[in-house]
Amino acid sequence: MKQALLGILAALACASCTPTLHKAVRAGDADRVRELLDAGADVNVRNADKQRLQYTPLHWAAHFGHLEIAELLISRGADLDAEDPAYSTPLYLAAEEGHPKVVEFLISKGAEVNVKTSKSGDTPLHRAAWGPVVRRFGKQAETFGADPEQDYEGIVAFLIAKDAEINARDKDGKTPLDQATLSDK
Repeated sequence: MKQALLGILAALACASCTPTLHKAVRAGDADRVRELLDAGADVNVRNADKQRLQYTPLHWAAHFGHLEIAELLISRGADLDAEDPAYSTPLYLAAEEGHPKVVEFLISKGAEVNVKTSKSGDTPLHRAAWGPVVRRFGKQAETFGADPEQDYEGIVAFLIAKDAEINARDKDGKTPLDQATLSDK
């Protein structure tokens, strides 16, 4: 009974941890993330703003390539295949943003390799195959949050080795190869 009450008090005290947890994850502050989780922050909490992305902390860790934090969140019970409103999972975001170590880690923990988003029907392989297009635009790509220096080719090779569907089609009927050839390479 005493332990249950302490748990409830910790959860109430940490009601304000949610925005702080998301901020700590985005900043890559693993020590602060650990502190907040120890204080009772919900490892699967979503952004409070319904108009925004509604990411979990693991979505943010994958998006920014924070491997240590992704490992910590998974060890604390984070939902590996949590979906945002467009059905983007942490694996999808890690592939899209060009973070091969996070991609490898999430797959090693059982993330669904061929998950499709509802918005576009893309798979993680579609997003990683977009890398050559990002490189073609170089610094201009950064305007849209893309990093032309990321290892998209390594992610493509890894996803294919892990049985990603190379002929998967998005809502426009495009395969990952179609995405890659948009770069004229």
